[in-house]
Amino acid sequence: MPTEPRRRWPRSLAAAAFWLLLWQLASLAVAQQLLLPSPLSVAQTLAGLIVTTEFWSITAQSLMRIGVGFIAGVVMGTAAAFVTTRWSAAEVLIAGPLRIIRATPVASFAILALVWIPSGGV
Repeated sequence: MPTEPRRRWPRSLAAAAFWLLLWQLASLAVAQQLLLPSPLSVAQTLAGLIVTTEFWSITAQSLMRIGVGFIAGVVMGTAAAFVTTRWSAAEVLIAGPLRIIRATPVASFAILALVWIPSGGV
């Protein structure tokens, strides 16, 4: 039986507090703000950035790129699905590269993007 929303929020709050405390302790253990800033430091920096127009401009650009990438992926995936269901030769052609892509860890795509795309565009 699902927990009522009124009874669920204290557990969610406790879980969030646990992770924030763990983050704070890890930050203190590392003792280098550059490697692992504290939650308070991150909150202060975010509060300072959120009021700037540059922050919102960069956020909008990022969301636009994400949207364009998503739409491009849907279009290409739909086209590939259509082609491979109509012609078996296309399915055989796509099968090899698809196996390689599926076997590649997702994190490596981020590394490749950093290499392929100029640093000003990432």
